[in-house]
Amino acid sequence: MKRVINQLIHLFEPLPPIPPGIYSSKNNFMLPGVQKAFLRVEKDGSGVLILNASIVLHLNLVAVDMAYGIIQGWSEPKIIENITRKYRVSQPVAENDLKGFMQKLSTLIQRTDLDPEEFIEIERETPYQTSHLSAPYRVDCALTYQLSQMASKDYTPVQRVKNELTTSQWKDIIRKTWQTGIPHIIFTGGEPTTREDLAELIAFTENNGQVCGLITDGLKLNSEEYLNRLLQSGLDHVLITLDVDLEESWNAIKRVASKEIFTAVHITLMPSYQGKLTEIVERLVNAQINAVSLSVSDPVHKELLSIARDLCTSKGLRLIWDLPVPYSKFNPIIADMINEQIVDGAGRAWVYVEPDGDVLPAQGINVVLGNLLEDEWEKIWQECQTYAHQANAAPN
Repeated sequence: MKRVINQLIHLFEPLPPIPPGIYSSKNNFMLPGVQKAFLRVEKDGSGVLILNASIVLHLNLVAVDMAYGIIQGWSEPKIIENITRKYRVSQPVAENDLKGFMQKLSTLIQRTDLDPEEFIEIERETPYQTSHLSAPYRVDCALTYQLSQMASKDYTPVQRVKNELTTSQWKDIIRKTWQTGIPHIIFTGGEPTTREDLAELIAFTENNGQVCGLITDGLKLNSEEYLNRLLQSGLDHVLITLDVDLEESWNAIKRVASKEIFTAVHITLMPSYQGKLTEIVERLVNAQINAVSLSVSDPVHKELLSIARDLCTSKGLRLIWDLPVPYSKFNPIIADMINEQIVDGAGRAWVYVEPDGDVLPAQGINVVLGNLLEDEWEKIWQECQTYAHQANAAPN
């Protein structure tokens, strides 16, 4: 009788939450094809799962429990038992949930031109509304404010920095972001391909286990040798800022999109584009890119933004809105009024590092929150929280 009572107590005893922190495994038997898997668990139980340093999966509470069991090397029956006890669901429901989760992971692992971020069982806007994060999901590193020779210098903020960090200093910053649990790094600028150490920094980021992206004008990627060097270094995704009137820019898009890498294109819309929007979108469709990002050169042209957005949607082009774009005076964070949650992510879901290590909430928001090379992360993150609270409390 006592044994039965103890079993009942065990059955109904609430399970403790997963302790916040970072968990990892290599060559996990439940994740065939995955060499490295990392799980970051937040205080509220949500988290991110990083697979093969190529994709970040944002997870809700149940998905985090499943991922935690996988990382810990539990058997499927043990994971199912954990779910049934913790969430008070039947065993068939838990089995079905785990099966669906594993199928999603398998599908994502097998894809090659993968979106660098996926959200499992939660809406995309949700993470940017939260204040529980222990660190951002992403850091945008402006390696330089130098531009390629053919780029416009109109909005170059070179006066903001007096010096650029060395390769070793950037590695120190990237190492600090990984130790903090930040899973996603994007190299931007300026034009990051003007840095001779770009491939080296990509490889360093990849070796950490972080997802690595690049925002570029794409012109240097017309070199097959240079493009292959970046890809072999571990680059996971590319966003090319399109110069509509420059054929070399179109050639770069086609070249990169032909590779097995997630390829997006950004267009800063001008009034002169109005009559050729259909042609522009058709060329992007034919290039078989994965996504498109839009902004306007001036907020008064936001109607043009709506027209372009609708045209892209009608042609099946996926829209993205939360990546920084170098020197776009009215970038998507400021000019794209389609989704108000965009502002919520600045200084919270992502931060921006200038070429001298200063941390801003986002590209174009010139509020210095500290210096990532010189200051402790805890101090910078506190400044981020203060900024995010004040920004979201301010009247529109």
